[in-house]
Amino acid sequence: WNERNLGKVRSIEKILSKRDMVRESSESLILERMKKIGTHNTKHAWMVAGVTISGYLFGAAFVALLTESQLPKREEEKEA
Repeated sequence: WNERNLGKVRSIEKILSKRDMVRESSESLILERMKKIGTHNTKHAWMVAGVTISGYLFGAAFVALLTESQLPKREEEKEA
């Protein structure tokens, strides 16, 4: 009787250990995927920040040049 029960216990133990292995591997795959997504989002955020800063600097330089080119004309109008 004990040998038969021992065999059943061992077979159940094997099944449960396989389930644990599957669960652990799926959890690790999920964690790896989340890490990759987080890394991708961080890279994307830096690219967006770079484009935004470049656009701001370009716009500020353009406005400064435009203002300086208009400045002598305004001074001439004031003198006249």
